[in-house]
Amino acid sequence: MIQMAETEGNKDVEEQLRKVLMAALEVKQTTLRPEIRLLNRLLQCDNEKDMKVIIRESQGLLLSEDGYFLTLLHRMMGDIEGQPDGPQKSELLAKLRFINNETAVE
Repeated sequence: MIQMAETEGNKDVEEQLRKVLMAALEVKQTTLRPEIRLLNRLLQCDNEKDMKVIIRESQGLLLSEDGYFLTLLHRMMGDIEGQPDGPQKSELLAKLRFINNETAVE
């Protein structure tokens, strides 16, 4: 519906739909595991500096005993690598690889 409003040039409807979508996503985030919320936050970052800050602040989640964050990260990387090539894939994979390098356990 957002794309349809955009195509039709209906900026007011498009803006309202985007606000509703963002509100729904924020509510949905509260029901997710903390590790998933962390990965979502990292993927929303525009630069590596911000990602490093979030990673540094989130060491407890990264080093949890069950290793859920790293399992989630590696599964997502595998899923994305299997997708057709494109600019979004390249950007997402670059972020995931950066996160993987920054969170690697030595």
